[in-house]
Amino acid sequence: MTKCVIFLAGEIYDYTYMKKYVTDADMIICADGGTTHAKRMGIEPDIILGDMDSIDPTILESYRNTSVEILEFNIDKDKTDSHLAIGLALERKYDDIVIIGAIGTLPDHSVTNIMLLEYIMKAKAYGRIITENSEMTVSDGKLEITADDFDRISLIPLSDEVTGITTIGLKFSLCNDTLYRTGSRGTSNSFISDKAKIEFDQGVLLVIKARCEKT
Repeated sequence: MTKCVIFLAGEIYDYTYMKKYVTDADMIICADGGTTHAKRMGIEPDIILGDMDSIDPTILESYRNTSVEILEFNIDKDKTDSHLAIGLALERKYDDIVIIGAIGTLPDHSVTNIMLLEYIMKAKAYGRIITENSEMTVSDGKLEITADDFDRISLIPLSDEVTGITTIGLKFSLCNDTLYRTGSRGTSNSFISDKAKIEFDQGVLLVIKARCEKT
């Protein structure tokens, strides 16, 4: 797989923790204000894109006349900078897309960024949103999830129903069951082994790994 890391302008508190997700990237894309996070982390972007309404102008100017590709868009557009960055990564054939700075104080952008994980999945790529306390991905079928240093996992339907779902390695197991988008049954389960297996017949599932000690 070829890995692209996308920096967005949401909240990042622990740059040291985040750096482990960036060091092996084949491509770094910064969407607008996400460039500030990359600079603070000491990461040189390959591409900066967006309508440039939230980037520090002095940071943007520092990358002009360098090897960094700068793609500027009109502020009156029908896609967010996040969507443009993901679309570019897919267009350039990256199939492992890691997004950091996706969650912040603007709930509309946070929710939209999570929904864009389904856009990545439908393009046959593997997408993840990373925060200091969680990892999120979206699936439409069988998957295996490693616990890593997380202890909590939630299975949240994005479709009306996720049917035929069976889990192995979780405290509260499911066997050929159904989860509903309007319910909360899949929320806040626990790992009981290093890996959990999840299989289902139909639907789209948001999978969130998290830690109990942080909120």
